[in-house]
Amino acid sequence: VFTIMFDLGLAIVPGEFRWVVRHPALMGKALFATLVAVPALAWAVARALDLPRPAEIGIMLMAISPGAPVALRRSLGAGGHQSFAPALQIALALLAVVSMPLWIAAFDEYYAGTATIDPRHLARQVFVAQLLPLGLGMLARRVLPVTAAWLEPRLRKVGTGLRVVAIT
Repeated sequence: VFTIMFDLGLAIVPGEFRWVVRHPALMGKALFATLVAVPALAWAVARALDLPRPAEIGIMLMAISPGAPVALRRSLGAGGHQSFAPALQIALALLAVVSMPLWIAAFDEYYAGTATIDPRHLARQVFVAQLLPLGLGMLARRVLPVTAAWLEPRLRKVGTGLRVVAIT
């Protein structure tokens, strides 16, 4: 994940975040959809299908886990504004530190379980796996643009290879 996020950071132009600041409603809608609507819809569908409890809980855990690094790469290649996907990724990573413990607490109440997640542990994981490499990639692009341009396609191949190895 570190390599993938560093590669994504190399592709981000920090100055372009001004576009996102000028479109706060779009960011608000995307955050609501990802952090509230998707988990609520997943819960409704899982309940409607009367899935076994472990399957329902697995679906819910996936639904409350925002910001998959693979989604950012796909978003950047899908033709949307180059600033929006990275800004959303960063916002989701930051908000996951709050949203995931809240969702876990809500599910714990609903399922009468004993599940918890330490926000500090989650924040450390989000920082090390997503924010740090993303920031280092952005810094490398700003400080060493020629090297970053040379390194980006090579790291993308390495990241793709690592994903394939991890899946198999």
